[in-house]
Formats: sequence, C-alpha cells, structure tokens
Amino acid sequence: MNKNKAQDIRILVIDDEPMMSDSLRRHLEEEGYAVDTAATGAEAIDLFDGGAHHLVICDLQLPDMDGLTLLRHMKDSRPTTEVIVVTGYGSVQTAVEATKAGAFYFVEKPFDFEELSPLVEKALERRELMAETANMLRQLSTRAEYFNIIGSSKQMQTIYETIESVAKSDANVLIVGESGTGKELIANAIHYNSLRAKKPFIKVNCAALPKELIESELFGHTKGAFTGAHADKEGLVQHAAGGSLMLDEIAEMPIELQPKLLRVLQERTCRKIGSEKSCPVDFRLITSTNRLPADAIRDGYSCATIARANGGYSIAHGPLLEAVCREVRSAHRRRLAVGISETVWASVARQRARTAKRDRARRAVGERRSHRAGRLAFR
Repeated sequence: MNKNKAQDIRILVIDDEPMMSDSLRRHLEEEGYAVDTAATGAEAIDLFDGGAHHLVICDLQLPDMDGLTLLRHMKDSRPTTEVIVVTGYGSVQTAVEATKAGAFYFVEKPFDFEELSPLVEKALERRELMAETANMLRQLSTRAEYFNIIGSSKQMQTIYETIESVAKSDANVLIVGESGTGKELIANAIHYNSLRAKKPFIKVNCAALPKELIESELFGHTKGAFTGAHADKEGLVQHAAGGSLMLDEIAEMPIELQPKLLRVLQERTCRKIGSEKSCPVDFRLITSTNRLPADAIRDGYSCATIARANGGYSIAHGPLLEAVCREVRSAHRRRLAVGISETVWASVARQRARTAKRDRARRAVGERRSHRAGRLAFR
C-alpha cells in the first residue's frame, strides 16, 4: 500500500507477548501505518471502543479474556473493521469458529511478517470496498432529500442517480418538466455536484428577456454596435467562464439565435455583437423547458437541438416524464427515464414532421376539391 495512504490507516495489535507485539508494531509502522498495542482483552476493548481502527490483529490466547469473545465484541461494535486472528495453539475447529465469528483470516504462530503483510493489505482493501458498497446502498434506499430536492420514490431515486452520473461528465443537459416541478433545483444539483462546482453558475430565463436583447445578453456587444450600446459589455457566456450557464425556458429563445448558439457550443468560441474577433469560451450549458421536446422541434423551437449539441443528456421528471415516454415505443421507455439518445429524439422529430406534412397535404387536397366543387356549382 502507498505510504501516504497508509498514514490514514490505524491498526490495533492485541498480544500478551511483548516481543511479538513490539515486532508487529515496528514492522507495521515501517509500512506507514499508525499502530496501537494492547496486552489484555480489557485494554483492547478500551482502545477499540475509543478509537477508529480500520484493522485489528488479535491473539486468541489472552490472560483475562477468550480471544473469540473479544472478536465477537469488535465485530458487533463495528462490523466494517476487519480482524486477523493469530494464535500459537491453532486447530481446524478454532479456525472455523474464528471465521464464523467474523475473522478475515486465521494465522498460526510462528509466522514471518512477509506472510502477514499481504493479508493486511487485502483486509484493508476488503474493508474499504464493503464500506463503499454499504454507503451506496444506504444512499439509494433511504435518500429522501438530495441538494434540496425532496422525494424518495423510485422515480426520484432514478433522477438522483442520473444527476450524479451526468454531473461528473461535461456534457450539455436538457431538463424537461412542468413549471414549478423543480427544474432549477435539478440544475443546481448538477452544477454543484460537478467538477465546475467552484466556478460561476449563471442563470437566465429566456422568457423574461425581450427578444431583441437576448443575443446581447448571451454574447455581449461592443461600444456602438447598436443604438444604446454606450460601452463594451461581456455576455453571459463570458461571465460563466469555467462554470455553467443555465438557459431556463429555452423553447422561448428566438429561432434566429439557434445557429449562433449551436456554433458557440460546437466551436467553443464566441464573437460579440459588433466585433470581428472571436474569443474562446468554456462553460457547460444546462437548459430547461416545460415543452415536450418533440413538440418544440415540430414548432421550430430550439430546446432539444441546442441542449443535445456535443452529445448532451436529457432528464425528464414530473408528469411530463409520462408524456415523453408515450412518444416512443415501449422498448425505449427505460432508457428514456435516465437520458434520451439523439437517435430517439430524431426519430420522434421525423415522425412528427411526417405527420404534420401528411396533415397539410390532406388539408390542401380538401381545399382544392371544395374549390372545384364550388366552381362546378356556379356553372
């Protein structure tokens, strides 16, 4: 084990033979571990109950207590602490009893430290793995609040898992949900659980900005670029440098801004209004909408296209999750709940476009027939 990592590990050695106890302590300290020693069961219990030992090396033959009794006490008190049992009076029955009581391994005296050292490392690795697994299961089964998002249902647990997996990436994110269902809370959780957490998190509601000002707010402008531009101004994409930019109600963004925002996402450069010079930008885009993405695509809005540029994710929650799921075949439903692929979105868009085109064609045919019938009647 790395010595820097070993410094955080505390080991308790329990043996009534001073030479054995001192020898183990010396070898373990040379490996970088912090070591406590005890010569009796009572002393061991005091040290164990008052400390935070990651591993115990325990002799079964103690002057005041049976080693198996001590072993059971330690495993009952802290099940994650591993115990390696050593004894000079080994037998198959004793080894079986020690294993049943929770011992990690049974070693007979005399032994070389070279034999014990790999066992120490394996026991510590097992303890760390079991602690991580228990912590993960506890979070998944009992988590009712996550970054101020309250909910313990299976659907909410799925959203929590999605947030954690999405946050660690740097992909763009689209959050779909009705107004008032906590889309901004999900955005907060994604940003503050990501590697950009210590950088700015800039938020803007596209529906609250006049359409003629959105471009200036997003990308900035130079002095004299338009009437009222009395000074240079940095855009929100520059203010979000190193952090995240949330565009709330992205479906309300003017359609003519789609190409410019998509270019910024793809090229990672931005040009202010009135400037001929492009400057690099570094931000993560988080968008939200209360529209079904397929409806936005059909109506010419930008939410799905922009948010999924550069391989983004989608998170649907609330009643809209059920509506989104109904838009594709049931084979896609599980995948949809934790992030919808670009292929699925494209399939939905094509299907909606074909339906709209067919409806328009039918209406046109009906109008022509009505017009022809009117002309015949007039004659």
